[in-house]
Amino acid sequence: MNRNNPSTPACKRDPDLLRRGRRLFWGGLALFALGAVLVALWVLGHNTLDEIQVLQAQLEAVQPWLLLWRLLVLGVLLGGYDVWVNALADRFKFPSWQRQQALNQRLQVALLLLLAELLIGQQGLTRLVNWWAGDLTLGL
Repeated sequence: MNRNNPSTPACKRDPDLLRRGRRLFWGGLALFALGAVLVALWVLGHNTLDEIQVLQAQLEAVQPWLLLWRLLVLGVLLGGYDVWVNALADRFKFPSWQRQQALNQRLQVALLLLLAELLIGQQGLTRLVNWWAGDLTLGL
């Protein structure tokens, strides 16, 4: 494989880039696994019904603030999309075509984030399952 060929993927031309990508992937996976283990340990240590009911009451009390927080994060991510993409492109030395391709993905990223908010944050998946089970009101 010719290292000077522009059609050769950058990770095959630059072994440091390949190592950095692998470190990023495995590091992210390790952080996710560590977080999952910590959450599992916390749940196993706090399994009384009273504590769960107290936690549910506290979550219901802060639910509007959590919605505001999620909307603020969504606004910052989408409003500053060009800034974030350009900063990452500078950091990882994207070629100009790759930078432009990432900038053109703004609508897809916005739709993905909104879909994740609706399905996860607004309990859309739960409402959809309830609708499939026969509750035609969709829980509204």
